[in-house]
Amino acid sequence: MGATHALDVVSRSLLRAGDHVMVEEPGWAIEFARLEALGMRILPVPRSESGPDLEAMEGFCQDHASKLFVSVSVLHNPTGFCLTPGSAHRLLELANQHQFHILEDDTYSHLAPESATRLCSLDGLQRTIYVRGFSKILAPNWRVGPAPSAR
Repeated sequence: MGATHALDVVSRSLLRAGDHVMVEEPGWAIEFARLEALGMRILPVPRSESGPDLEAMEGFCQDHASKLFVSVSVLHNPTGFCLTPGSAHRLLELANQHQFHILEDDTYSHLAPESATRLCSLDGLQRTIYVRGFSKILAPNWRVGPAPSAR
């Protein structure tokens, strides 16, 4: 499970039904459904090449007092883009100003360059919760193999 399980643990620990959670759009529909099943109100933040739309995010913060932002900052799926240092800095400013946490899902860390901007490194884990899984590494191996023999 990895990152999916971590999201569940964080959601059950930090959030209550009715809390607003910002997520990247496009993003992972299973993640959205899991949060909604726990009673969270999803706020989709458009994702661009440089990162989340920070103006939209600031609007959500002012209107809804979001508790959490879920982000794939490095090799975002499905766009493949990485968060720029400037966007990361402003995102952390927003998190501090509006007092929300950031769950940074670094599932694709094994594919990303070491120099990729990671929020947890810039933040020192003050507002960020860093998670990564290994199912994306293992799952492709489980799908590839010789065809079963016909006996």
